[in-house]
Amino acid sequence: MLVQESPIFSGLFLLPNSSDAEGKVDAAPIRLSQVEVLDFERLLELLYPLKFTKFTTGTDHWGESEWKSILCLASMWDMLDIRCEAIAKLSKCAGPATKILLGRVYDHPSWVRDGLLEICLRHEALTIKEAEDLGALKEVVGIAEARQRIRIEVTPGLFLGGRRIPNRYGDGVIPSYPLEDYYQSE
Repeated sequence: MLVQESPIFSGLFLLPNSSDAEGKVDAAPIRLSQVEVLDFERLLELLYPLKFTKFTTGTDHWGESEWKSILCLASMWDMLDIRCEAIAKLSKCAGPATKILLGRVYDHPSWVRDGLLEICLRHEALTIKEAEDLGALKEVVGIAEARQRIRIEVTPGLFLGGRRIPNRYGDGVIPSYPLEDYYQSE
């Protein structure tokens, strides 16, 4: 299955080499030094499900962490169909900070935008866990500034001295210009 799904593994086995070369015999396994064991186990579980019925593949209960493992390895080894499946699953189950982070790492710009919008437009502030996941202080401060600007510009009209003062977009209208005008990352 690895050979079928990945041009990298396929090419590895097409190379001319001796009969005892890496991956040809049990005594000389292919070393995957930059791969976490758990990530590889999850990929194998996806490729070779132990439970397979008409209604389930064994991955139906998977969440964000499992699909992040799959996305990581599928991207590393050019497993395009599996990468697309991981992206589809993560689009449904990943939190906004994860979308921002993975969108940048795996070149999926719509996730960055979706994650930023989710965080900026929701009622709850950025959580400690999300800030830790995002890592860079500059990123966290940029998101906080964008949230603040949106709240000032989008909040329905304020009352001052008993008089309604509408914002520049009317009462609660979200501006149509890009989020990038609020938030710039380097």
